[in-house]
Amino acid sequence: MPEAPRDVAAPGEPEVLRIHRFAHLAHVEFTIGDLTVVVGSQGAGKSLALQGLKVALDGKQLLHALKAAGHPTHRPEVLIDLIFGSGMASSWRPGESSVWLGESEVGPERVAEIGGRAERLFFVPAHRSMLISDGWAAPFQKFNAETPAVARQVSQALFDRFSGKDAGSLFPGNGRLKKEIRDQIDDAVFHGGRVGIEADAQQAMRLRLVHGDTHLPFMTWTAGQRGFTPLLLGLDPLLPGGRARKTSGTECVVIEEPEMGLPPRAATAAMLLDLDLDLVLDLLWRGYRVVLSTHSPHVLTLLWMMKRSREHKARGQLVCDAFAVPFLPGDAAPRGGGPPEGLPRPPPRLQTGWQGGVGGHLQPRPRGARRAGRGLGRPHRARVPLRGRRADRGQRERAVTARRLTRIRAALTERYSLQPAVTEGMGAVRSAHKVHFAEEIRGSFADCIDIDEVLREGRERENRSDYLLGHAGSGAIVAVKPHSAKDDEVSTLIGKRKAAREQLKEHLRPGAAVARWLWVASGRVYFAHTESTRLRRAQNGIDFVGKQVQARHLPAPAVGAAAGTPAAGAGKKGKRREP
Repeated sequence: MPEAPRDVAAPGEPEVLRIHRFAHLAHVEFTIGDLTVVVGSQGAGKSLALQGLKVALDGKQLLHALKAAGHPTHRPEVLIDLIFGSGMASSWRPGESSVWLGESEVGPERVAEIGGRAERLFFVPAHRSMLISDGWAAPFQKFNAETPAVARQVSQALFDRFSGKDAGSLFPGNGRLKKEIRDQIDDAVFHGGRVGIEADAQQAMRLRLVHGDTHLPFMTWTAGQRGFTPLLLGLDPLLPGGRARKTSGTECVVIEEPEMGLPPRAATAAMLLDLDLDLVLDLLWRGYRVVLSTHSPHVLTLLWMMKRSREHKARGQLVCDAFAVPFLPGDAAPRGGGPPEGLPRPPPRLQTGWQGGVGGHLQPRPRGARRAGRGLGRPHRARVPLRGRRADRGQRERAVTARRLTRIRAALTERYSLQPAVTEGMGAVRSAHKVHFAEEIRGSFADCIDIDEVLREGRERENRSDYLLGHAGSGAIVAVKPHSAKDDEVSTLIGKRKAAREQLKEHLRPGAAVARWLWVASGRVYFAHTESTRLRRAQNGIDFVGKQVQARHLPAPAVGAAAGTPAAGAGKKGKRREP
């Protein structure tokens, strides 16, 4: 009798899945690596094979879910229908059909012996776009046997997410995704909108996309939004908050057709990789193994480039630069842990293959090698060409020195953790907010930081301004807050400035200050323009600039100011104004 299937192979140990004579799959064999890509046409059997992998890792967990939903699971033919969908029982031929993971055989009569009740493989199926038909996801037991068990499970995960206490803000959400990834998704898919669960006219809780005062029900969204949202929200259980990098017990993630439902411009390689592969790379960095089932040739292009870069001992950043995927060496790890800054990360071990012939091992790393995790950051200001030459040591040192001397970095203390959040230019400003800056001044900022984002933890309900920007011409630091321009919002803006000043006290060096606090209208202007309103804003140090920040709203260029001097805040007579 063969031994019970063992756990997922440890990092550095590939595992081979083999399937014989199941349905129309005569013989399938491919290796599960850190990143595995299965490419094939519609109907080739990719989903069937990957569902077999799910059974080989989580048989007992699937059986428990089916029993809890009231299904009989004691007969093998019934169990096959319940797992793979109605009608699949006849596709399993006893004595001929077999599934092997490594040296362990898997069969319907032994499903109850495989794994434990914890889920080791998280499966995001291609059916996901049909699971939120009316803006709500159904629990597992609401589906019948026609729906494969993997689709029922991800629907249950969405149901749990929609029923949670923080379901009112599903995106941008709770900060589990890295800010760089959230900004790209917002720019390409939601365009400044907020996704959450709200009560409709019949007081039923439903998914909504909110733009200002407009609340859009799910079926009015674009096809790209409806296709991408289940993937984004379906992955939420894999992104724990706090110090944890990955969900305990989960080792592998399968994502079918990651390109499905993307907006039209995402059909290009750059946008496809910017969205889906950013999520994949983040999952790899967290320590998951990832299996992609796709029709897209762009993914294979990425794998080929990563293989070639590894063969030539080139930096992984060159591949990211070629596809416009954000990557910054030394990017900060998740809160509370991670590798030290600058730790090199080789490309993960990649496997691809189908029907025993296409592809194969793509330069697996040595057995036992550890993955050096790295987060995803914004790209460098200057792109490195694919054939670019390596900068000499002096160039690197000068670049590091210039980075340290930018305005905001010079004003921040080293004691607290805001330094890693400072970006070059206007890198921290969200795409939807860049329209509030006149084009001619966008290049005049040396660096910036989104203080609303970095100071949010533990102070979610407190008000504060959005951005601090280091103005290169004057050496001054300017705070900018996009907000609705109404008379009854003046008190809100005063409270935001006050909260930001208090929270920044412990982060700014002695003598460093914010020169100007600018309020820019995020929509139409409804001010009465009374003298009392102007006086109240002026008394509290707030300058209202209309719909765009112009050059005239910024501090005048400082004469002889050093590049690294936090001279922000100098008044007409050289006196500093306190933040």
